[in-house]
Amino acid sequence: MLVPDRLYLYNSLMLRFTAINTALPGAAWKNTDFPTKAALLGRMYEQEIARGSQATDSTVAQIMAFLNMAAPAAAGQAQQVRKNPAQGVKAAVFGGDIKFLDLTAASVGFGRVEFAGDDASWVVAGRLTDSGKTALKSLEANGVFVQLINPGEALLGDFLNAAAKPFLVTGLAAVPDGLKALLVSKKIVWGVDYDPEDIEAGLDRADQAKKALGVATNLIAYVKSADKLNDLASKRAFYFGLIKRGWKTEEINAFVGGSLRPLSGNAMMGRMN
Repeated sequence: MLVPDRLYLYNSLMLRFTAINTALPGAAWKNTDFPTKAALLGRMYEQEIARGSQATDSTVAQIMAFLNMAAPAAAGQAQQVRKNPAQGVKAAVFGGDIKFLDLTAASVGFGRVEFAGDDASWVVAGRLTDSGKTALKSLEANGVFVQLINPGEALLGDFLNAAAKPFLVTGLAAVPDGLKALLVSKKIVWGVDYDPEDIEAGLDRADQAKKALGVATNLIAYVKSADKLNDLASKRAFYFGLIKRGWKTEEINAFVGGSLRPLSGNAMMGRMN
C-alpha cells in the first residue's frame, strides 16, 4: 500500500461526524422546544439565579416582571453567559417580540435559532419581513446564528441580502443558480444530505454542491441516519470516495464538521462517536 493510501486509511478510520440533525439519537445538536414565552423565561430565570446574578440586576428584574416573581433572597457575582451553538430554539417561540428575543438571547445561552417556514411575524408568505430583518440583526449582535431550514429561493435571498454574518442552510436538494455568488461571498454553510446507507448518492450530492459553489470548505454533511455511520467500512468508503472525486483532506475535514466553526466563536460542537 502506498504511503498516501495508508494516510487516507488512517484518516478515514479516525473520522468523526458532527451530527447536526437534531432528530438523530445521539446527535451533538439539540433543540429545546419551549412551548410558551413563559417557559423560556422560566429557564432564563433559573440560569440567572444559578450564575449568581444580583437581585437588582436589570436582566433578573425584567424576568421577574414578566413572570410576577419575587426577588431572590441571595445575591452573588454574576458570570457571563456562554453561547452554546449546539443548543437551539425555534424562532416561533419568540412570537415576533424583538425585546423578548434580545432579553433571552443575551442570557439563556442558546447559540442557534431555527427558521422553518412562516411564523406570522418574522417570516410571512415565504418572505423575511422588516421585523424579521431586525430580529436577524439582534441575533447576530448577540452571537447567535440562524439555521434556515428548507427555505424557498425568495426567502433564502432575503436572508442573504439582510445578513452580515454567516448562517446555516439545510434541507435543500440543490444550490439555487441565482444565489451562488451571494452564498459564497457571505460564507454560508450549506448542508448536504448524507445517508450512510447510500454512500455513493451522498457523495454525488456533495460533489455536485462543491461544483455548484466552487468551494467545498463551506459544506457540511447533514447525516440522515446513524445506522452504519461509524462502521469502519462505511467510513473508509466515504473518505476514499471523496478522495477519488478529487477532494482534499482539508475539504473532507470541513465537510464532516470543520465548516461549522465560522458560525460561532465557540469550539464546535461535539461529535457523533
